[in-house]
Amino acid sequence: MNTVTDELNAKQYLEHLMSERENGLGSKRDINIIGTILTRYAEISPHIQAMYDQLSKPQINRFIDLVIDSVALTEPEEALKVRREYKELQSINEKIGKLAFELAELIDKRSEIQEYSSFTSGTYYSVFQLVAESAPQNYEFQMYLKEKL
Repeated sequence: MNTVTDELNAKQYLEHLMSERENGLGSKRDINIIGTILTRYAEISPHIQAMYDQLSKPQINRFIDLVIDSVALTEPEEALKVRREYKELQSINEKIGKLAFELAELIDKRSEIQEYSSFTSGTYYSVFQLVAESAPQNYEFQMYLKEKL
């Protein structure tokens, strides 16, 4: 089924949809969504260009329809909640990154102190270290497991 809209690129297709909605064809609720997409088209054009590498024009236009419908059918409160959760997740990941960096610095400092002093932290990095240290007098450990560990 080859229609006129199948030959339109993404921006032309959005403009076509906007014209239809403004003339009473289709749902009026889409006007704001299409307007926002057109206003921010420069931001998404690299992504649309990448889609052209994989999809045909009709497939991209169908994808645009699906995006518009999904945005239109999403409750505003739910959309705000998702945005807040995303921002919170970004903040948490940023904090984790900072703490991981601090932890790495502390571990390096501890290793340095242990290497250049007579102090140890008493930290075991694996179960095998704990077993080896606790079983130096154990005959079965010495004969059967020590070399394998």
